[in-house]
Order: sequence, then structure tokens, then C-alpha cells
Amino acid sequence: MSPAFQIDRTLTGRIQEHTMDTMNSRDRGFLLSLGALSLWPVIYVGLFFVFVIATMGGGGAAFDQLFPIVFAVHAATAVLGMILVIGYAVHALTDRRLPTQERLLWGILLFVGNILAVPAYWYLRVWKGSPELTTD
Repeated sequence: MSPAFQIDRTLTGRIQEHTMDTMNSRDRGFLLSLGALSLWPVIYVGLFFVFVIATMGGGGAAFDQLFPIVFAVHAATAVLGMILVIGYAVHALTDRRLPTQERLLWGILLFVGNILAVPAYWYLRVWKGSPELTTD
């Protein structure tokens, strides 16, 4: 595993860098759970299309029976997607490790191409992180 850095700011403003190897299992578990949640909308879109295509030939009876479940999962996925986009956008726009232009680019990407940008942001900025600090 290549080292990725997590930066902790203490009350004194000191910055401590930790590699993923020294991160405790609770932190790693949280990040992996966040990654799974970040991937869920992409997986759901594929499953939804398969479901719609599979139920097209059955005259709609299967779709009608499963509609309440599909609607609930669809609504939960939409809410999760909004929470992830807003959370990652706030994280990107306030992350001082990124240059200003990259912060703005991530903000735009997260709002415009959210279904693909959310997992990419999680992997590149949250999971792998970046040890560099910018001064702008």
C-alpha cells in the first residue's frame, strides 16, 4: 500500500502526518465505509437500469409490486448523493492543502458530474490524501 497522509491539526496549529499504515483500524474502517457510500450511487444506477429492463417484458406486474421498495431505495440514494456532494464540496472548498484553482475545480466537478466525481474525490482526496500544504 502506498503511503497516504492524513493531516491532524492540533490546538497549537502543529501538523502531524500519519501514513495509512499508522492509522488505527477505526479510522480506516470509517474511510472505507465512506468509500462504499460514495460508490453506492454508481452501483445503484446500474442496478436500477437492470431492474427496469428486466421488468419491461413482464407486463409491469413485477414492477408494480416492487415499486414501493424501488422508490424507497431510489429516494434514499438521492438523499445520500446530495449529502455526499455537499459534504465533499465543503471539504474541497475548505481544504487548504489544495491550490485555489483545484479547490474550485473540485467544487464544480462535484456539482456538475457528481455521480462520477464523488467516488473520484473520495479516492484521490480522502483515501489517498495529500501531504502538501499550500499557502494561498
